[in-house]
Amino acid sequence: MSAADKFKPLVCYDKFTGRLTNRKTGALLSVDEYGYVVVYDKSVKKRYKISAIKLAWELGNDRELPEGFKILVRNLDESDTSLGNLLAVPKEAYKEISEAVRNLEKMKLTPHPADQYGYVIHYIENGVPRKDICHDVIAAKQQLIKRQLAAAKVINKYCIFD
Repeated sequence: MSAADKFKPLVCYDKFTGRLTNRKTGALLSVDEYGYVVVYDKSVKKRYKISAIKLAWELGNDRELPEGFKILVRNLDESDTSLGNLLAVPKEAYKEISEAVRNLEKMKLTPHPADQYGYVIHYIENGVPRKDICHDVIAAKQQLIKRQLAAAKVINKYCIFD
């Protein structure tokens, strides 16, 4: 039984605004800091804790998320659960996108701690933090920009920005 079938009688989802509300009371369901929603089913007297993004995607598409897929928030704002912002992508693509986002956030160029003329480029590759050492500041900046552009290209393939 999918989340869409289980929660359809309990939760109302607006595809355009992304609001999740209690079907009986009309109260807005609050999303916690980790992105989860708590839904109470009175018929079985049980609380369910489910990802708001997954619940929104499954209720909006009226089907279960396929095996091997994850939900990508296209504008990278986890609080925006409108259906146009949610995209199911294969886990490999999701991993590639999240690595590119982390690289853009944390990729940096620092002076080498021991070599006066050396520079270190910090980045992430296949989930592992890596370091490249360059002895020319211009070559180091070019390599950093090349890696940043590669990460931006991956992100622009799937994500939307205003």
